[in-house]
Amino acid sequence: MTSRPLVTIGCAVYNGEATLERALRTLTAQDYPDIEILIGDDCSTDRSLEICEAAARRDARIKLVRNPRQLGMIGNVNELFRRASGKYFMWADQDDLRDPTFVRKAVAALEANPAAVLCHSYSAVFVRDPADVKLIVTVSAVDGVASPIVRYWRFLREYADTTIYGLIRTDALRQTRLWRPDLGSANALLFELLLLGTFIEIPEVLYFYSGRGVRNRPTPAQEYERQNRGRKMPWYYFPFAVLALNQTDGILRSPVGLPSKAVLLLMLWAHVGAVAGTKLAYRLLYRLSFGHVPDLLTRFCDAIVDPRTHYRFVNHADRDEQLFPRAWVLRGRF
Repeated sequence: MTSRPLVTIGCAVYNGEATLERALRTLTAQDYPDIEILIGDDCSTDRSLEICEAAARRDARIKLVRNPRQLGMIGNVNELFRRASGKYFMWADQDDLRDPTFVRKAVAALEANPAAVLCHSYSAVFVRDPADVKLIVTVSAVDGVASPIVRYWRFLREYADTTIYGLIRTDALRQTRLWRPDLGSANALLFELLLLGTFIEIPEVLYFYSGRGVRNRPTPAQEYERQNRGRKMPWYYFPFAVLALNQTDGILRSPVGLPSKAVLLLMLWAHVGAVAGTKLAYRLLYRLSFGHVPDLLTRFCDAIVDPRTHYRFVNHADRDEQLFPRAWVLRGRF
């Protein structure tokens, strides 16, 4: 018997042969001994299943789940959580990497902070080569913040999608709707968790996220198909509106009091209006000026939509037009 809490790691896999073996090695190399690793293969057509089977033979902590039919990304990640038996749970992507101390340090932080529901470290974002880090992402703005209203507002302004790969209390996740079959599902889930307890951060780079750069990101339509087993995105589907409605549902279902819910809803929709209005105004001005918007105005609009104060760019990566084109937040899709 051990007094250490069990940690379940869920790794959703689909055609990840190029990076999967490397990612699994960083999970089995964790120096926290009490872990179980669930791998959900979603009917891969490449060598992913073979790689997973070989890893399971080498390490008894790995349990391989072969989905009898393709669930899509959303269904796969949710199914992994439903099979979890640990006190803490963590999703791991098939191409990200972790320092061997990640789980141990995150467990220690959560055990020392009963009010916290999620713990993450600084996240280093790389493109192709893990040694070539482009930026560091933090959740320092909400680290340990007790007020649900304050932390909700700060996370609206400094949202980091890599936060979903932190270590999470299983009991807290069971109170949420998990990943929804919508774009921004990780976003909606994080805001649900944020109203159940605090987020805490380890001020070290222990997590490495495989990014693509803005120019190489899938379109909303492509992302929708990837998440929903190839189903086409409806023409009337507006991702920013769907996300806001899901966040609204999360607020209404949360345990905070009625006055706090009213404040949160007002804050959320004011933010949605400000962001959407700024983008529309900028795009109109961009067309009218034939792409010659004054730099000062661009920076002002950028600050409204995404201040990026939680980004720490490395080696001037923010000036790389291939990765982060000028005003990409303003000109990109909603």
